[in-house]
Amino acid sequence: MAVGKVWFPKELENHLKELLTKTGGQPPFLNVTDSDCNISSSIHIPTHYPQLTVPSKKDGDWNKVALHINHLNRALEGIPELRAQGTQEEMKIAQSLNNEIEWLASVSMSLISDKKHNKLLLSQVKEFIELDHSNSIEASRIFFAFRINNKRELGIPLYDDAFKLFSKHFRNETDKALLINKRIKEVEISTLLGKVKACKILIEELKLDKSKFYFKETKFVKGISNLKSIDYYDRLEIQRHNTFNSFDDAFIIIDIQLPFHIPISAGAYKLKEGTIVLENKTISNINASFESEGETNIECMMDTNGLYKNSFLQVFIKGIYTTDLNLPPTSDKLYKNYKIYPSYIKDSVILINKLIDYIRKDNERCDIPDVIPSHINKITFTQYNEKKEIIKRLTQSLEFVKITTGIPNLESEILKNEQIVTEQPFHTQLLESAKLHLLQHNFRRSILDFCGAFESFVSTFIVIKLHSSKETLKEKFLRTYKDSLDSDVEEMISKLSSSNDNPFHLPIRKLIKNYIKENHKPSICKKEVVKITKVFDYRNDAAHGRPITGLDLNELELAIDTFEEIEELFINE
Repeated sequence: MAVGKVWFPKELENHLKELLTKTGGQPPFLNVTDSDCNISSSIHIPTHYPQLTVPSKKDGDWNKVALHINHLNRALEGIPELRAQGTQEEMKIAQSLNNEIEWLASVSMSLISDKKHNKLLLSQVKEFIELDHSNSIEASRIFFAFRINNKRELGIPLYDDAFKLFSKHFRNETDKALLINKRIKEVEISTLLGKVKACKILIEELKLDKSKFYFKETKFVKGISNLKSIDYYDRLEIQRHNTFNSFDDAFIIIDIQLPFHIPISAGAYKLKEGTIVLENKTISNINASFESEGETNIECMMDTNGLYKNSFLQVFIKGIYTTDLNLPPTSDKLYKNYKIYPSYIKDSVILINKLIDYIRKDNERCDIPDVIPSHINKITFTQYNEKKEIIKRLTQSLEFVKITTGIPNLESEILKNEQIVTEQPFHTQLLESAKLHLLQHNFRRSILDFCGAFESFVSTFIVIKLHSSKETLKEKFLRTYKDSLDSDVEEMISKLSSSNDNPFHLPIRKLIKNYIKENHKPSICKKEVVKITKVFDYRNDAAHGRPITGLDLNELELAIDTFEEIEELFINE
């Protein structure tokens, strides 16, 4: 039953203190039992909070409680539990193996303080011996002997007698149990890797089906409180209220949590396209080096990766929006999935990134990352009309998850051998950057990166195959105006010379045209090249900040696909 207060012996004080450091000072869920057999520990589902069942009497088996507290401490530190998939019997076997290994870990850490254990009496051994073992597996007898021997090595006479009795009837099994015990003594069982090795030794020596077993790691993450000044909430609410009342026409409010921290003060930030009300809240992260204690507040000066805080945004944008989400994702290539997101996500991402652009310059924080739609896992969308009446409200998940059941597959979890990583060529780096900016709906940056990528590619793979990739200013003039010049004028210009007329590289289109004309391999289709070079028509507008009209995201995506197809021809040449 659940209780409010539980008596603990003083000997467990240090064990409890260690547990409380992992739960933010809060005790585990506690239950009491009248039977020592029911003493247990576990991680509560779904909270992942530790729970402990203890005896109701002062003369209960508190040594067993100490072992379970240690078990919780180890679980909260990330020491995995052995589990099995299959029948109830197979899952019970995994639990038994795990419990025994945890018991041995506690012994190795000197947590056994007296001789009070689950007493495996001689009568129980006799009962086991008298069972019909014709259909039982050898592993059960070996494991039984293994457990007796573990207690026997603590110097408990009761278990020494039990082991001798068992050995008379099952000599082969006790010999194998001693061999297992010897192998396990060679590993540091109190550590994560030590426990893993010990479990694998048991599975191997007991000749169990290794494919049935797996490890489960569970960590409880404690909450951390936020400290705010006395006027903080009033001031924030005033700014939020003023932002709300500033709209005369229909508008939307989108609530978003980012997985990182925008290092600026909370409040309303007004942009041309809308307003963002921002708050930074402390979050729990087991990888953080520091945590707030008492009346302290942690402010990490370089925390854009979300170790200490996340930014919570309310995005106000003028207009009426639909909430259609084109699920599922259209491609395994992430950048192609920009199409599935509704327009309010696109406009929110653009607006947030404009705020980040401003902060980078104004606060000298160039390390703040751009936001992409996949950073947003869930939003609350509220549509208001011009009378500020809610006409639509919903919470929408933007997560795309892959769910698998059964035992984890080793090949998909970890490389079989180390993988050699080679540096990507510059054109590939720029092309991947173009994809990222396409996903962010940053048309201008995507065009610039794409054009730079293709120019680098042409310089690396095309130019070296051409008979000539350069021309002087005179040659360019003659090539451009040859059809408009009289023969004598053309001849006169051809004879002109200048020491300053140095050759320069031909334009991209001319280089590609020459490559195709000279019949180089691999061959390139002119129609495919047009899909790429069309983007170059907008490069100057993109670079000079002018409006970009006439090219849409689908055409840019097609250009990227075509580029990659041509690149593959040259790489596989």
